Amino acid sequence: MNKQIVICQFSSADISRRMDGKPFERSEYYSNPEHYEGYFEDYLNSVTWLVHNIYWEARYPRVLTRKGLQDA
Repeated sequence: MNKQIVICQFSSADISRRMDGKPFERSEYYSNPEHYEGYFEDYLNSVTWLVHNIYWEARYPRVLTRKGLQDA
């Protein structure tokens, strides 16, 4: 059996995208988070163990929803 551990770190640009399709801009994300949506759930099929250690406020898009986690 081949076992492998892969550790990765995601940045804001890896898990959030602009809703209008324009490129991610960090300063824009922090000043106008309502223009962004989270898409970390797209990666969930590849994740077996997750350490979620991120600062979050309600004004920012959710990184992960209960429904998205259940669907994965």
